[in-house]
Amino acid sequence: MIKYRLVRKVNPMKKGEPAKWYGNPIVNEKVDTRALSTEGTEFTSLSPNEFESAMYELGHKLARGLIAGNSIKINDLGTFRLSFSSDGVAEVTDFYAQTMIKDPHIIFTPEKSLMKAIADNLSYENAGVVDD
Repeated sequence: MIKYRLVRKVNPMKKGEPAKWYGNPIVNEKVDTRALSTEGTEFTSLSPNEFESAMYELGHKLARGLIAGNSIKINDLGTFRLSFSSDGVAEVTDFYAQTMIKDPHIIFTPEKSLMKAIADNLSYENAGVVDD
């Protein structure tokens, strides 16, 4: 069950309008690699250490692939790709990537099957109200 709080916020694009109530999800706990490895090997012949090692390697290979300019698709999970913003220039010759490209970040697009599995099984519980 997903817990949420109702939080009153002003839309930053419409500061003159009254604040509205929005549902914000609450994270129950952070599940670490060890716990995920133990749960992930429950119905396999892998040991939790092997699973954890594979996840560690996946992280390194994922970083290496993204740095190389690839998008990385992990079946039944989704696709990872890099994105960034940049300053604009009037002339192409005035663009300097090292100083003008900013905010590199990873975009994750989940597989439709993953989103469906989650959406089909969600339920919600109100855990309170926060007024600014």
